[in-house]
Amino acid sequence: MNFRLLLAFIVTPLFSTLAFGEELIAPAGSTKESRSTDMGRCLGVARGAFSLQDSYSFLGIFDDLKKYVLKDRNTGGFVYTTALSGRSSPVVNDEGYPVRMESLFNSNASDDLSDRYVMCLLFRGYRLKDSTKTFFEEVRDLANQGVAPAQSGLGMLYQLPGSGAERLDYNEFARLTRKAAEQGYPIAQFNLSYAYALGDGVERNAEQALHWMVMAAKGGYARAMPILQRQQRIQAELQSRRQDVAGYEADRLAAQSGDAKAQFVLATRFEDGKGVDRSMGQAIEWYRKSATNGLIDAQTYLGVIYDKGRGTKQDDMEAVRWYQKAAERGYGQAQYNLGVFHFYGRGVEVNKEQARKWFERARDSGFAKGNEALKELF
Repeated sequence: MNFRLLLAFIVTPLFSTLAFGEELIAPAGSTKESRSTDMGRCLGVARGAFSLQDSYSFLGIFDDLKKYVLKDRNTGGFVYTTALSGRSSPVVNDEGYPVRMESLFNSNASDDLSDRYVMCLLFRGYRLKDSTKTFFEEVRDLANQGVAPAQSGLGMLYQLPGSGAERLDYNEFARLTRKAAEQGYPIAQFNLSYAYALGDGVERNAEQALHWMVMAAKGGYARAMPILQRQQRIQAELQSRRQDVAGYEADRLAAQSGDAKAQFVLATRFEDGKGVDRSMGQAIEWYRKSATNGLIDAQTYLGVIYDKGRGTKQDDMEAVRWYQKAAERGYGQAQYNLGVFHFYGRGVEVNKEQARKWFERARDSGFAKGNEALKELF
């Protein structure tokens, strides 16, 4: 018999007798299925298989913040690596709560993998059993003391549903990220650059996005380095946008005549500063006119503006109002977003059945995320 296979037969029964310790408390209202989803995601994050978001940086914040939050705690054993296969998998009890598992063959000491796994779960609203505060409270206290990774991490918590923040607030995310960025924290500078690029909590501003990305690169943050190398090309593109005035007058005249599509195009010009001075106030005004005149794209995007706080105060009720208009007309993205709002109680009362209905309609409209939400949440 193959030696490795024989060894597997010998050691596998031993594993079942090893000590377990439940030391992480899941968020109130979590289910066995939701905990399984959380742990699967956080294992992937810890192993670098994927990020919590496509653009913003989390892992660096985990690494910089853990020395304050985890301190001398030993996280070893939360992610158990078998001696034979080298594959990692979360260890859970019968109810699906994350637990530690002592290993006969491997040290149960903390390492980057287990630390990141625990930090990721903390960001998703879990807390350490021996802590007298929630994770959100711990990070908030550190942020108030001026700890830059905590300011940046607290900003991230305002982006994550179920993180322990009292609300989703992109304006607060941008404010806290700026505080850390102005202290010279490169990861916050990187994230602030993306905020300006996307318009999350601030007005979209390509010049500011470039400025903070360059600052992050100069601070040695690896993900920002390619931007520094392309700086001259980006600046040339920005100059080209400033000079793009062709067609503006025609769009303006058509928009003033009541053409909904032209109003939408004019709004994008004001938002991007394309051929005209950038003004998010003017952009929102024209998006609203286009949405009022029935353009479904404008209705959905106006919902996004209030959802994300793009150049204006975040307003969940206003976001729901515009998502509802587009959703009732069969727009998949709006239907999905409306489902999210009903699921988490943003701008409306929590209503899981309404959430399911809108996710189903989004799925039937061909919007893939609707089907993904149904599988994950129901």
